[in-house]
Amino acid sequence: MSSIEFLPYPCFVVDQHLYIMERSQSSGFTFGPAMNFLELVDSESRKKAERLLKNGFKSAEGELNMATKDSPFSLFTVRINWHKEWGYIICTEKDQSLNDLIETVEKQRLRLSETNFELFEKKEALEESLRNIRELSGPFIKLSKQTALVPLFGTLDHLLIAQNEFRFTHEAAKGDYEQVIFDFHGVGDITEEGMDAFGQLISQLKLMGARSIVTGVKPQHAFVVNNAGVDIDASFIKSLRDAIKETIQ
Repeated sequence: MSSIEFLPYPCFVVDQHLYIMERSQSSGFTFGPAMNFLELVDSESRKKAERLLKNGFKSAEGELNMATKDSPFSLFTVRINWHKEWGYIICTEKDQSLNDLIETVEKQRLRLSETNFELFEKKEALEESLRNIRELSGPFIKLSKQTALVPLFGTLDHLLIAQNEFRFTHEAAKGDYEQVIFDFHGVGDITEEGMDAFGQLISQLKLMGARSIVTGVKPQHAFVVNNAGVDIDASFIKSLRDAIKETIQ
């Protein structure tokens, strides 16, 4: 299993009986304590939740009514990805306001910046955990019917893109999105190979009819971005807030 403590959304690692093995700090801000994930789900939705989350232990996504600290009934999009005997769950509230979304991204991005992921990379014993972390380092979040947000975290290398490329393009095609915002605020280092792979991903999204927008590029990223081996056919906007305001009216 991998540590998900600093991931910027309510995240959980569960066993095959949906008992919670690990959870992110953000989940504690949103939900109360629980030993089993089903305890966080509205009682009338628990059978639906069990069918959705187990589902032959395959990846799945659906909507569930869940009890939060602020409200006994809040609608969440719940996505689970199974790897061996562990399920990795991300919960995204459906009815949160635009400002809440921006503030959450900002706060959790600062928390994540305090964690040095390079320490994990130096330990061969944690290679499997790194693969799982990469899958959670690029969540695909629906902002509106036309716009999705992909905040990237950690090192942007070819492994990060390769491990998530199919999921990004599949989600973009399934939702028929007109634009996808890639937020670089949580990115540390960028490799030339990673930027090449990112440029190819943007080209694929363009062929599917989705415009790409990049925000949060830092000064130390500029050289790699400007010298990428492929054309980065995207719009660059300085801040995530401006990008969201431009695409969501």
